[in-house]
Amino acid sequence: MTPKSLKSDGLFIIGEASRSTTPDTAELALCIITHGVTAVQAIRDSAARVQYIGQAIVSAGIKPTDVQTNLGGVYPLYHPMSPQAGQFQVGGADVYSHQPQLTVHGEAQSAVGYRVITSMQISLKELSRLGEMIDSCAGAGAQLIGGVSFRKDNDTAIRQTVIESAARDARAKGEMLAEALGSRLGNLAAVAEEWNYPVKDSSSGFGGVLPLQSLGSAGGIAVLTGELIFSARLHVWYKLQ
Repeated sequence: MTPKSLKSDGLFIIGEASRSTTPDTAELALCIITHGVTAVQAIRDSAARVQYIGQAIVSAGIKPTDVQTNLGGVYPLYHPMSPQAGQFQVGGADVYSHQPQLTVHGEAQSAVGYRVITSMQISLKELSRLGEMIDSCAGAGAQLIGGVSFRKDNDTAIRQTVIESAARDARAKGEMLAEALGSRLGNLAAVAEEWNYPVKDSSSGFGGVLPLQSLGSAGGIAVLTGELIFSARLHVWYKLQ
């Protein structure tokens, strides 16, 4: 809805509101990487590693429903074009290219191995156990990627509150403008929601994890969650009387 599309007897208003809340759930993004001479071997090893890590996570008290895995991809590996080719070595997989090159005879290289990347996401509601969970995952062979983010486990109530506040803001603005224009606010003709989602706070965004050497903090990690700010904007069209 834009002002150009409105009729002359209407009043176009934007209602806005925001509310802040403290996150209660941490999201850990993990990565499991395996290698194999064949794709089947690499995928089989990935599945075994994911199962092992998943069992370690569940044994630590995390519900299976709070753990989600996703096969990120299977990537062929090619020898670098150098004199020291030799057999494919899993431990040295990082030196291999993901892109085939042409041989001296103009033929494309054949893959000498495969890399499988699997992602895993954990929702942790006991924030005091964050350090313990990171240690458990690392000990089981998973890599923490992208740091730790925080969210509200159930944000339905605050979203509803923000939208209702934005609607009241639009109504109050409409009544004030209508009176200033010598008219009265009429019936609601149309409304559209522009956005309603948590945005970053003014200091540390969605929060973060800060390693400290303070005594008494679990695993040497203090959690600074910051705040989530839920905002809403409504485009409202009232008729005038």
